[in-house]
Formats: sequence, structure tokens, C-alpha cells
Amino acid sequence: MNVDYRHISLPVIMTFLFLKYQHPTMALSLSTRHRTSSQSSLRRRKLLQLTALGAVLETSPLPGFAQAAQAINIEIRTLAENLFLLTGAGTNIVALSTPEGLLLTDGGSAEFSEQLFNEASTLSTTGTIKTLINTNWRHEHSALNEIVSSTLTEIIAHENTRLWMSNTFTVDWENRHYTPRPEHALPTRTFYETDAIETGIETVELGVLPRAHTDGDIYVFFRSANILVVSDLLAVNSWPVIDYSTGGWIGGMLDASEAILALADEQTLIIPANGEPQRRSAVIAQRDMCQDILAKVEIAYSEAKSFEEFLTTNPTQAYNADRGDPELFLLQVWKGLVNHIRYTRDVYFV
Repeated sequence: MNVDYRHISLPVIMTFLFLKYQHPTMALSLSTRHRTSSQSSLRRRKLLQLTALGAVLETSPLPGFAQAAQAINIEIRTLAENLFLLTGAGTNIVALSTPEGLLLTDGGSAEFSEQLFNEASTLSTTGTIKTLINTNWRHEHSALNEIVSSTLTEIIAHENTRLWMSNTFTVDWENRHYTPRPEHALPTRTFYETDAIETGIETVELGVLPRAHTDGDIYVFFRSANILVVSDLLAVNSWPVIDYSTGGWIGGMLDASEAILALADEQTLIIPANGEPQRRSAVIAQRDMCQDILAKVEIAYSEAKSFEEFLTTNPTQAYNADRGDPELFLLQVWKGLVNHIRYTRDVYFV
């Protein structure tokens, strides 16, 4: 597939070198794929995984990857039978404990991966992670890929997420240039519209959400428990991140909010990327805010205002007390609309 269209043609302000992960210890850990699942091999495999992670953290200068692991307090809370929420590792992570091992939604930041792996493993009777889901490509969600790739763990994501992970691109609002992730850390199973995972305990539903945060965002729905993981599609006491460099835009954020509301009922527990679990009312509030801001940007575009002139109108005044400094959010909204204007005169959006 030709993915040249994804390369962003904005100035590269900072560049980074990405070292390939060819450490002998990691190679040794990869060989454990074909060993038996006895307790002794499980212990050896975990040790090799952690050794491999240490090599990654020591050698990788990739943006978002720390040079050394940091000790943190990872809190584990029970959401329902066999379902847990892990916080403190860079993003909210939901874990489903099954007889065959853990299913994790997202993997947190690299500097927390070793501790996250250890903490999460205590929730599984097998001590293994069977399935890891990446809700989008960003490193604060997918750093655990590097460590679980040394096992038979299946890594699941949207196809666009795999494409971003395997290509070179620039995110200009971060001033960051991203280079391909190592082959062994890429998702091993991808989908376009929907997917499902049969665990024996629960059927876990996966589905794409409209281009909003990125163009590869997915939800993870534990329907029997009525727990819906929406990751970066819901911001709690902060502004949504609209990564227009990788396909996000505010119109998609509105559509994604409607899709989430269609999935959730009043009792659904909705898990955002950061912050406390929420109910439908939080999604409604975010949707309404985005509608308000979009309408104001449409007016500014139609009046040929510059972004600086738009800022002087204080368009987010009603929300700043709850969400904080809006300037980056407004910049993302402003730039993200450029590729979605159909007619500049009347400012119609696709």
C-alpha cells in the first residue's frame, strides 16, 4: 500500500535518530516464543522481557521514550468481575483477566513499562499478557508493545495505527519527527471497521471511531460489564487533543462523540485516556463544547480572520476554568479544519 500521502509537508523543527532494536538480549527473548508454557519457562520469559525492555529504554532516544525507568505508584482498581483499571502509567489501562492470560487496552509510556508489566502480571493466574490493544498510535498508549513483542502476545489495532507506527512523519504541533517503530513492536492483527475478541469470559468488541484524535482511534467495549474504553476521544478536565497531523479534526471529534453516545446507556462506565471514569453526561458536555467552538471557527474563517485575531475573541471563555489554557487546542482545531473546507465562501465542511 502506498502511504506517501500521509507524509506531512510541514517544516521539521526537530529530528531524532531512532536506534534499531537489535540487542542480543532481545534476540534471546524472542527465542522464547517456541518454548513450553510451564511455570519455569514463564519465569524465564518474564525475566527476558524485562531485560529486553531495559535495552530499549537504555538505547532509544525516540520522542516519548524516557532514558531510564521511573518508579511510580500504579493504582489498580476493580471495575467489575475480572476487570481492572490501572492508572499512573501514562494513560488509563483496562485489564481483563482470563484463564489464558490478560487482555490489556493500551500499554502506557515507555518509562513505566517494566513496572506496568510487573503490576499487570499479578492480575493473571498465568502471569502472561495474551492480548494488547492499541487504541491509537501514540507512544503514551503503545510503549508496552516493545516488551510484549518478545512473547506470543497478540497486538491489535486499527490498520491506520499500524501504518503510522511503521512510517516516518512529522507532528508539527509537537515539533517532533517520528520514525518507524521496530518491526517486532508493530500490531500483529489489524482491522478497518470492527473486530471482536472471544475470551471465554466476555466478548470484547472493537470498532473504529471517526477521524477525531487521529484517523485510527478505536473503542473497546466490554459489553457484558457495560464498560466502554474510548481513550483520547474523551478529555476530562482538559482539552481534547486533536492531532491533525495524523488525521484528527474537530468535526470528527463531534462524530466520534455521537458514536460513543450511541453505544453507551446511562449505566455505561466510560473510560477516558486520563482522569476518572465517566458517564454519558461527560461525552455530551464535550460534544456541546466542540459544537460551540466549531461554530465560532466557522465564523472566523468566513470573516477571513487570522488565528491571532481569532484568539482575541476569547472563544473558549466559558470552558477555561474547567479545562485550562485553550491555546494549543484552538491551534489544533484551526489547522485541522484546513483539509476539510469544501467552499471557503460559505464555509461548508465535509
